[in-house]
Amino acid sequence: MNGNDLRESYRASFEAETPAEEVILDRACALLDQIAAMERELEATGYVAKGGNGQPVASPLLPAIRAHSAEVSRLVKALGMTPESIATVRGRKAAQVRWAR
Repeated sequence: MNGNDLRESYRASFEAETPAEEVILDRACALLDQIAAMERELEATGYVAKGGNGQPVASPLLPAIRAHSAEVSRLVKALGMTPESIATVRGRKAAQVRWAR
């Protein structure tokens, strides 16, 4: 998933009620795009790097990806985008369509 996917998913089920929610969404989308770029770099350079003494060490991209992913998770929760909330919104929209007939 990239930033555009998240934005489309959010807009399909939710509506930003405050400018702060737009800022949170923008930040989460930017972080997802950064994660995608780091993952591409990781695939190109490998999961193991050379340490200061030439010893093999884990790529420094791994903890960066992990930290970015945790922040995206926190931001998505702040937007209320849990699987339960998405199902509730979709169910409400379906009910509104049924009742509008």
